Amino acid sequence: MSEETHAPITGGCLCGAIHYKISFPAGPESEWPPVPHICHCTQCRKNTGSLMVHFFTIEPKTVTWSSPAPTFREYSASPGCFRGFCDKCGTLLTWRREGSLNEIEITTGSLDESVLEEFGDILAKPVGGQYWCRNFIKGLTDVVPEGDRYAEGPGSAKC
Repeated sequence: MSEETHAPITGGCLCGAIHYKISFPAGPESEWPPVPHICHCTQCRKNTGSLMVHFFTIEPKTVTWSSPAPTFREYSASPGCFRGFCDKCGTLLTWRREGSLNEIEITTGSLDESVLEEFGDILAKPVGGQYWCRNFIKGLTDVVPEGDRYAEGPGSAKC
């Protein structure tokens, strides 16, 4: 086994049909901790029923799907962007952009409870930024102080 920078973390969907393990082999592409961020866009809200969604960015090759995942599906809510979910229980697990082969977003809320209990403070603080801040709900979703704030998605002007 190759050297790791951190012990693997695990997660999955609500019904248990899909499980995953994320490894952190030594090297710059998978260092610990992964970069967490928040999205406040309308699509994330509609997809989850939450006012904001926490994600962290990793390389797809660091994820091992430990169950056959016959229920994993992807939905394209906008051109070139895919939301991965369990078609049995509806749990949102991933977000990825077509053409970004070295990045996938994992929903922080899909991590196992034991992982969140131990590392939730590290994996949920949006030090990687907050996106679609123009959708803030004053006094509720604008109160998280960490991370740069962007009016829209990556590369847009700060709000």
